[in-house]
Amino acid sequence: MPKTNKDIEQQIQLAMDSLSDQSKPNIRKTAREFAVPEGRLRRRWRGGKSLFERQPNGRKLNPAQEKALCAIIASFPAVGSSITRRQITDAADSILKDGHNDPTTEPPRIGDHWLKRFLKRNPNLFPTELESSNPHDDNPPRPDTPSVSSEDTEFSTPKTAEEIRRISDRLNRTDPNTQRFKDGLAKLAKGAEAQATLALQLQRELDRTHAIMGARNARYDAPRRNIPIAGIINSS
Repeated sequence: MPKTNKDIEQQIQLAMDSLSDQSKPNIRKTAREFAVPEGRLRRRWRGGKSLFERQPNGRKLNPAQEKALCAIIASFPAVGSSITRRQITDAADSILKDGHNDPTTEPPRIGDHWLKRFLKRNPNLFPTELESSNPHDDNPPRPDTPSVSSEDTEFSTPKTAEEIRRISDRLNRTDPNTQRFKDGLAKLAKGAEAQATLALQLQRELDRTHAIMGARNARYDAPRRNIPIAGIINSS
């Protein structure tokens, strides 16, 4: 039986494909065939999520949303600037608001201790100390470079990494206390999340392809290992 969760997940993906091809899915038999826990396979067949898809405890943002936030943060140094703690929390709240689909409830917001945990999970994103020690500081540093008239056009949702970089550059020249800055940050968050979601989907497809190829190779090699090698006997 596979030992690690990743190995088990790869086998479960293959088992799920096998069940989909069966006219009368037999979970017990399929679990034995692919050497995976029957209960785990049964839960997945009924629509349960894998360990890699579940939301970790204490996380406000899902993996795609957090990856989008990381892309936003990384885009600031790319244009020779830095991002403040307040801007990170504003971006996180914008991502949560954009992903909230229930009109009867208020969109979730990050908590007072979220930023500290996020920074701890992503130390490589911040080689230097961030500006503003208070994530909810109402008076964040103002940009050194004022907005210019050519930058006063409305922000649009970026669809490529280059457009994300351009919006980051424009936000750097926009007063963070204005509604225009918040609107631009929301557009940036939406575009980055779309890019991150696409990247995660492609990675899952790549992992699934590797798992299928590995299983096929294993099935092909097994009969070959069992074939006895006959030698030539001389009667001299």
